[in-house]
Amino acid sequence: MKRSCAALSLAFCVIMLPGGASAQTADTDICAAWGFTGRLLGLCNAYCVAMDCDAPVPQASPQACERVLAQIELALPADTPFPTCEDADADGVPNGLDNCPAAANADQSDRDGNGVGDACDAVSKTVFVTSGRFTGDLVAAALALTGAVPADGLDAGDRICQHHADTAGLSGTYKAWLSDSASGPVTRFALAGVPYVRTDGAIIAQDFSDLITCDPATNICLANEIQIDEHGLSVISPSEIENRVWTGTESHGQPGTHPSGQFVNCQAWTVGTDAAAGMLGDLTGSGTQEWTSGAIQVCSLLAHLYCFEQ
Repeated sequence: MKRSCAALSLAFCVIMLPGGASAQTADTDICAAWGFTGRLLGLCNAYCVAMDCDAPVPQASPQACERVLAQIELALPADTPFPTCEDADADGVPNGLDNCPAAANADQSDRDGNGVGDACDAVSKTVFVTSGRFTGDLVAAALALTGAVPADGLDAGDRICQHHADTAGLSGTYKAWLSDSASGPVTRFALAGVPYVRTDGAIIAQDFSDLITCDPATNICLANEIQIDEHGLSVISPSEIENRVWTGTESHGQPGTHPSGQFVNCQAWTVGTDAAAGMLGDLTGSGTQEWTSGAIQVCSLLAHLYCFEQ
């Protein structure tokens, strides 16, 4: 489809500067921002710089403009849309450069780093505790549930969470609140800039930063305990030992250790016997740091997993 020069000329002449300000920039900057190289970059520069089609007194005729645009379209790979400066949300950032073209976000804020602007992220992320309980050998548990061999213990926990979410009809990608000796939720999770909410609607924390921050005076970390499963039902048991959750994780989201300094993660979640130990959280920890680091037990124990939407 042929595009008019008047409708497209501004496409290469406005870009957002750091801090969210809109300003005229070097035309070659905007051409490069579109990812143009080689012949495409030359044509873009010709259109934007040499021909200056959008100037009050343009250097080229409308027909010349159209010819250059036609050449750009021919040079683009098949099925590649022409990057115009259409700005559906009128925030000053062209659609093709906008990380949230459906909602105005001139600052292009993307706190969780997922490539989608905060304004287009989900208004909340779902959190639940699994209805099922497992030994510390999460690799074996994930294989039994899904029939697929996990890459490692952390992947096993993630697969278990995703299985529970899918079974309950929850949309999204889920990961387990788990650590091994090398990484924990701080490095494994998308750091959400929106509230974490249980399946019954209760807020857990305002964002990821809030999730891993405990009040030094009260030791309260969570607004509400994570006691509700993927179906919206409470999993609290009269038996205290049945309210445990495998985490291997401290309240700040990093790998947990025994007072001796050893990591406590059931040997990277591959052992389900008394031969190893793991760190557990407590579903009834009143939102204190015990929600994630309330105890250390042998890995033969059956415990839940916390699951967080990414």
